[in-house]
Amino acid sequence: MNILIASRELQGVTASGGIGVYVRQWAQDLAQAGHEVRILSKGLASQGTMIDSVAVDFVQADPRFRDEAMGYAFALYEKILALTSSQPWDLIEFPDYLAEGYFTIKAKRLLGQFARTTLRVHGHMSLELCDRINQEIPRSDRQRIYALERYAMQYCDVLTAPSVGLAEIYEDQFKRNVLVTRHPLPNWQPLAGKRERKGPATLVYVGRLEYRKGIDLLLRACLPLWESQMDFRLQLIGQDTHYRGQSFQRYLLSSLPSEFWDRVEFVGTVNREALRDYYAQAHAVVFPSRFENWPNVCLEAMRMGVPIIGSKWGGMREMLEEGAGILINPEHQPSFSVAIAQVLTDSELANTLAEAAQARVVALQADPDAVLAKIVKELPPTRKGGIPPYPQRLSVIIEPQSDHGEPEMVKSLAAKAFVEEIMVAQWPKALSLPDHVVWREEARDPWSAAENALGDFVVVIGNGEQWAWDFLEQAVKTLACVPELSAVYGWVETDAGILEVPEDLDLTRVLVPSQAWARGVVRKKVLAAPAEDAPAGVLPQWDMLISLAMQGLKAELLPTTSVRGLRVDDDKIGLMWEQHAELLGQSGLATLIAVKDPSQPYGLLRPAWLRGMARLAPPRLVRWVKQWRKEEGGRG
Repeated sequence: MNILIASRELQGVTASGGIGVYVRQWAQDLAQAGHEVRILSKGLASQGTMIDSVAVDFVQADPRFRDEAMGYAFALYEKILALTSSQPWDLIEFPDYLAEGYFTIKAKRLLGQFARTTLRVHGHMSLELCDRINQEIPRSDRQRIYALERYAMQYCDVLTAPSVGLAEIYEDQFKRNVLVTRHPLPNWQPLAGKRERKGPATLVYVGRLEYRKGIDLLLRACLPLWESQMDFRLQLIGQDTHYRGQSFQRYLLSSLPSEFWDRVEFVGTVNREALRDYYAQAHAVVFPSRFENWPNVCLEAMRMGVPIIGSKWGGMREMLEEGAGILINPEHQPSFSVAIAQVLTDSELANTLAEAAQARVVALQADPDAVLAKIVKELPPTRKGGIPPYPQRLSVIIEPQSDHGEPEMVKSLAAKAFVEEIMVAQWPKALSLPDHVVWREEARDPWSAAENALGDFVVVIGNGEQWAWDFLEQAVKTLACVPELSAVYGWVETDAGILEVPEDLDLTRVLVPSQAWARGVVRKKVLAAPAEDAPAGVLPQWDMLISLAMQGLKAELLPTTSVRGLRVDDDKIGLMWEQHAELLGQSGLATLIAVKDPSQPYGLLRPAWLRGMARLAPPRLVRWVKQWRKEEGGRG
């Protein structure tokens, strides 16, 4: 198979965590199994490189996007398009984290591209899930990334995860099947013979220093042992992060009496060779996460034959079966402390755990061909229906403008085969048009005129707007082929070359003042008459968007420019928000207007955090949190 793997992270090449370690090993295993493999990663190099006999190309984020994550996803999509023109790909894999596959998956769903390619999203833990466990209060930029991640996981061809725990969370969230596919094992050689334990005991943690990893719970479990004069050192290996306005390292020290600070060594990040040495010298390793997917560091420790204490919440419950480690509830300090004391003082137990870990890890080996066969078997059936049996056409309504532009605009539109009719509101001027195009003069406002449109789809072109005609053609094709959509819209390119990109998910998000850049094509049959109280001069599609939002109908962003040089009047949008606030609140959309950001015109309307947590938290994760508080006397 021809396989393309996309990942910002790539161990040994770019800044990398667990995703980068997985990608490098997975690509190597696939190549050794005889598959053609290529990696796309984030980097500044204009030319690619080779690593482990696998070609690597580098991609930079498109600077026209305000959001780096979206700019990178679009640049990646364009790179994949270029590569596909010279070589077909059977499988393209993206991580769930930061939604790298967002535009590529959207292009397959809406534009029909990559029709013969399987698009896989593999679960490592999305930013949204990490932030939720880390108690991160999301800024608007992070909320936008959450939306991209959800879209990619909802509409990819195959969604996979290495652990049953993460698969169940995603199944609850997206109401779709999630395949469990294991990760490849690290190619490290195990330590020979039984481990000799000399000198003061050393307990090692490997991973980022962040709240979800449970290092604060680890210190809480170590404290009573140190207070009882038990002699051991704790080494924390990994990058520091921020938590509650300070570094997490500082937060950890503030929770520990100063007389024990010398028992804790903050090692920081280390390279792979040095990490192997730390494993070799450790008396035991500990991974006390509040939730963990399928940690590569645990696989490494198992491979090396190091005794392991691991959290039962997530993938390590599966990894450490058959006595391969001590599973603990990290929230329950007494039992956690006992586990640490036992593994550091009982040599026979430590050797038994090490041998069991080395035996167990062999059973976790992922066979590349078996994984690929499982993915291919999971592929959904080809979308039925396709292009309708009759040509579907577009009605174009042109708003009046002063003294230039319309004749040229009308002539350009009339030359398009997909245009059914052209209506000009309050602008009686006749032109010579092709026979298939109907010309109508309308004295009413544009959206009232739309009710009598002849075409299957309708678009209103505002004063002085410079439309991309290829967007209109693609919009007609998309709506014809994707019947569940009521409207599609593109992004707007400003005079400064910046792209203003409306969000997906639902039209209420497009209505947010700083997001109300939607210029789209609408399915005629879902249009409703505009509100009678609409002030003069508002954006022409405001009432259409209100109508679609209230009906719960879907609209999506097409990955292309719809209008160039558009300017939005935030005052008018703010006025419309005020007039419709009660209506939106009554319809269950009140969370969108519950919290305002004073730095934005009329307030950037964000989902209320507390309601958002209750609404978005996957039910199974909530159940696990409740279970923590009950088991073994744990505190909540």
